[in-house]
Amino acid sequence: MGELVKEVVEKVTGEFPLLEVYVFGSRARGNYLDTSDLDLALVFQKLDATKIELLEKVSKYVRGPVDIVVMSSEEAARSRLIRDAKKVWDSKKGFDLSIFQAES
Repeated sequence: MGELVKEVVEKVTGEFPLLEVYVFGSRARGNYLDTSDLDLALVFQKLDATKIELLEKVSKYVRGPVDIVVMSSEEAARSRLIRDAKKVWDSKKGFDLSIFQAES
């Protein structure tokens, strides 16, 4: 799953001003199954397009069992989803895929 996160980030950052990426849900909690999907929250500085338009564009880069939530940095600051999630990428610090080490 770490490789899938890298692929999504690399493709999305080439076209959109992505700030952060978080994993949430069962993978963030550590109680996922082999059949569990990957839940990603993509945080952008500002959302110029509607969320639906942005999701459609981002979805073309995603392969596999992935659910994506798109939000602005303002929404992320207020979001419970983010408080319970694990950050896996930051535009300043890069990747931290340690959450996926147990899968290797």
